[in-house]
Amino acid sequence: MAFVKLTESLGEAIENAEEETFLLWSSGVPSRGLGMLDTHAEILELTIGGRDLTIHQSPALLKSNLATGTTGAVVWDLTPVFAEWIATTSNVLFKHDILGPDATVLELGSGIAGVVGLMLAPSIKRFVFTDQEYVLKMLRQNIEANTIAPKEQKTSRSKKSKPTKQQTPNPTSNVNIDVLALDWEVSALDQLPQVLDTDGSDSGIDVILAVDCIFNENIVEPLVQTCKVLSQFRQAKSGRPTVCVFAQQLRLPDIFEQWLRTTLRDFTVWRVPDEMLSKELAERSGFVIHLAVLKDV
Repeated sequence: MAFVKLTESLGEAIENAEEETFLLWSSGVPSRGLGMLDTHAEILELTIGGRDLTIHQSPALLKSNLATGTTGAVVWDLTPVFAEWIATTSNVLFKHDILGPDATVLELGSGIAGVVGLMLAPSIKRFVFTDQEYVLKMLRQNIEANTIAPKEQKTSRSKKSKPTKQQTPNPTSNVNIDVLALDWEVSALDQLPQVLDTDGSDSGIDVILAVDCIFNENIVEPLVQTCKVLSQFRQAKSGRPTVCVFAQQLRLPDIFEQWLRTTLRDFTVWRVPDEMLSKELAERSGFVIHLAVLKDV
């Protein structure tokens, strides 16, 4: 019932990739360049939704010639505004009980920052970060720097000490956060559902997030296939749909159209309308959010 109400609220699904591409680019796309928040700073002090985060990034790694790619080494413009929106419990996914205290969320291409998970994890059951091996060390560093272990949290509350700049009020516990290595192009996707099913519940993933992950044509097919495998696992086990959330900066229309055409083969896709978004994500922001659900659900 929750899923039906969600799709009804979104309106008509997208049927034609070429038409959707035309509509988005014809409305005017602001110039944001590549869309990196700060390509020089090694430490970013961010305030998102009233919460202070200290994020370490690696401009040096971004400029390296690493064969597996380097886009995950820095924070992108879309990340903080999307993180604030997705973590707001009045958004469309919380409103229709797709997100909530019992939800499991997996992020593809998390990058080094961990910003989305740090903001969303306190409101859900489990958050799973995934990315290539080269980003995981710094990702774990950022998670540890902006969360506290359950024992530390208990001690902190008992002492009732005033928060410092390094310790924000009521910081997120890391008890429901996992980090997994996943390279869409080379990982054995048939084993991924079993790795994720650590509690034996066979409940699968409620929501898959892909935030600014689509930079070239080579990753389109592996990304969509990964979403398909995870969605099929949940559907087979529980009969419930997985909602895939694709948040993108509008850069190259050809790449966007290829992604949408590929996704439409197996998924029903909706664009989240402006009235359901924050002003930082709405039309003419240069950003767009689509929801996708495996067909025949």
